[in-house]
Amino acid sequence: MCIWRMHGAGSVPAFSRAAGGLVSGMMLMGAADVAMWLAIMTLRGTVERWVTSDMKTAFLRGAREEDISCIARILKPGKRSMYGTAECHGAASGLVAHHVLTYARVETEEGALSVRQALPINLR
Repeated sequence: MCIWRMHGAGSVPAFSRAAGGLVSGMMLMGAADVAMWLAIMTLRGTVERWVTSDMKTAFLRGAREEDISCIARILKPGKRSMYGTAECHGAASGLVAHHVLTYARVETEEGALSVRQALPINLR
């Protein structure tokens, strides 16, 4: 499990706020993506390269200029892919978004898998 926080309404840049001071969905998705990546790096180390291959988001309620915490959990670790969830919570709003993420391991110079081997689609 990995927890990533954006602290203070002032630390959320103006471009990331939607109308009425709501924290934008783009910021919530970015927070979930970072939290999941950090969870994978904590589990597997920093030698392997992992990239987001799929992300589904359910926005549950708005968060207005408040601290946001995003908690990521890896549900199924694998050699080629990781599957997990992330939840974004507002300090005052509670659960604001639920995310389901899949990451794929990609080729590195150290000989990890290539994108073609990691993804279940034909890229040829």
